[in-house]
Amino acid sequence: MGGYRCVLGQPPSDLFARIGGEEFSVVLPETKPQEATRLIERILEDVTRAHLEYENKQIALSFSAGITEYYDGATLDELVRHADVALYESKAQGRSKVSLNLITNPATNLLNKQESDEY
Repeated sequence: MGGYRCVLGQPPSDLFARIGGEEFSVVLPETKPQEATRLIERILEDVTRAHLEYENKQIALSFSAGITEYYDGATLDELVRHADVALYESKAQGRSKVSLNLITNPATNLLNKQESDEY
């Protein structure tokens, strides 16, 4: 990740970073996906309530977000791809939404399928 970094607060391992263009990443290593969703929804509420003034005109602010969860063995590219799927779901719902895309370890899924096929 490049660009600007700032710590979100508690815990100190949380990270917000610009990853390019209009895309940002929030890394919350000690936060469960549902808690992360609630946090991003609260940030979205704050952002949509705020207004930016430019040349005497009010500009409404918003964003859409996609959330995923790290699983053992996941690469950064895989995590970004899973988060992108959730982001596109948010945009399909009309923007200014937060979506969650939980993908478990593909190796675990394969093992679970093989076990269920045996019974």
